[in-house]
Amino acid sequence: MFETLINSDQWKELNKKNIFFNPGCYKINDSINPDTYIDKTELILHFNELIEKVKDEKSFICDSRPRRFGKTITANMLVAYYSYTESEIPFFKYKKISKTENWDKYLDEFNVIHLNMINYFLEHDFEDGKKIISMELCKEIKRRIPNFKFQDKNDLKMILKDLNELTDRENIVIIDKYDLIVRKKEDEDTIKKYLNFLIGLFKDKHETSVVLVYMTGILPLKQVGINSGLNNFSEYTMINPSWMAKFIEFTEKEVDDLYDRYEKKGLSRNFKNRMKKWYDGYKLIDENNLKYEIYTPYSIINALYYREIRNYWNKTETIKFLSNYINMNYERLKEDIGFLIKNKKIKIDVKSFQNDFTSINSKDDIFTLLVHTGYLGYDKENKEVFIPNKEIKEQFELIMMSNANWKFTMNKLVQSENLLKATLKGDAEIVAKYLEDAHDDGSNNTYNNEATLSYAIQLAYYKAEDYYIKSLEVDSGKGFADIVYFPTEEGIKRDYPPFIVELKYNKTAESGIQQIKNRGYPKRLEKYYGKILLVCINYNKEIKSNCPGYKHHSCIIEEIEKKKT
Repeated sequence: MFETLINSDQWKELNKKNIFFNPGCYKINDSINPDTYIDKTELILHFNELIEKVKDEKSFICDSRPRRFGKTITANMLVAYYSYTESEIPFFKYKKISKTENWDKYLDEFNVIHLNMINYFLEHDFEDGKKIISMELCKEIKRRIPNFKFQDKNDLKMILKDLNELTDRENIVIIDKYDLIVRKKEDEDTIKKYLNFLIGLFKDKHETSVVLVYMTGILPLKQVGINSGLNNFSEYTMINPSWMAKFIEFTEKEVDDLYDRYEKKGLSRNFKNRMKKWYDGYKLIDENNLKYEIYTPYSIINALYYREIRNYWNKTETIKFLSNYINMNYERLKEDIGFLIKNKKIKIDVKSFQNDFTSINSKDDIFTLLVHTGYLGYDKENKEVFIPNKEIKEQFELIMMSNANWKFTMNKLVQSENLLKATLKGDAEIVAKYLEDAHDDGSNNTYNNEATLSYAIQLAYYKAEDYYIKSLEVDSGKGFADIVYFPTEEGIKRDYPPFIVELKYNKTAESGIQQIKNRGYPKRLEKYYGKILLVCINYNKEIKSNCPGYKHHSCIIEEIEKKKT
């Protein structure tokens, strides 16, 4: 008789694991490998504080990180801790959290609803996905609480209200991959409906007795208006991680600890150093200005497991994703990518980004998107982006090598760097040569006047803008200097002098140098003392290619010393 019972459909239904309603520990147990598990359970203490201060309206969290940065395992950990159960929960017993007094204050105390939006919206439209959420949740609640009475099985908000009233327990909602519909590039109307669905669900926490919401995604919250109901969420991102910084996957110390486990299995110290070069580089700053070097967790784990250092990102997916945006080529985007590949940093403004994949209107929007998706790191102090490590750099290089236009772009970047070096050394002959090469490579091989010459020279000196602020037509009181390069803080650190560029068209370089002196252009550099470079570039339109030593460009560079008076 007992054997008949345990083989019955009724028994199987009763013993099914819950996926959505109070799932307990099975998800976290299934998702970790003891050899590579990093204990992040102290994160829960922060959430407990938020629950205690629920009236402060800070307990609705949106945590956005790149893919494979531990969002799902964090969600599973919270599910395991807060899910109501009458059974013992051994998972946390020897974890870091257990060393804190009253660590178990909220252990298994709440009704937890865990939704992974992939299950509902990857293959279903919004309306069908919403129905599936309610249907599956009601089925699981009934399995656990057979006498449960629903006021409206199709209204998720009403289900939360009923849960609180019938169980006398408050609710926690955990949503993984909240931004799936946004990333699927659904039409604007569908995205708005979905976001309004979330707003309706969470705008009145007292009505539904929701004490904590934790949502994960790759993108920060997409707002539907100035007064969006999602404004009640606190956001933690790769740009502004705040107290979440040390919990956004592996810190340097955690990688060291993890490596020590594997070193006993025969891995060399050199392997560790190589691993760090390949997978480190994300720099995060918390609310106390503490800095963390963050490593790509998925790649670290795979490198240790397979004992091989290589690229573990999905190359096909990555190249397609990057190419789609880089080929837009806003504002000389390709040249900036070239600088990034050469381990340089680029200043950006992150404020215009609309938190989606489609509202891209500028180079800054593309770079901000690449920060959120993990393809670029972000230096918050200097507001600069950079390629964080060798693994990511390899992806950019693959794009560069697969496109002939990129090879041309990279050559121009090398020329620009060499041009700046030659200028700072005062090597006028080399400067003229590089300008001649840039002229020969350009699409417009004839400059019609000084204005077109000025534009071409500015492009050639593109690299200088890493270390200088460029000003055009600077007034000296007696005339206007064509271009003045004022060193930035980075330039001053490198002891780079300011330099003035005077342009001449069908005249002589000597006349340009004399004009700089006669009109007192160096006096315009009133804040600068010491070395100043005077650079005059002349373009001779009339010279013929059969002339001896034929060259359109000539250059003179003089160094003057400006002393304090």
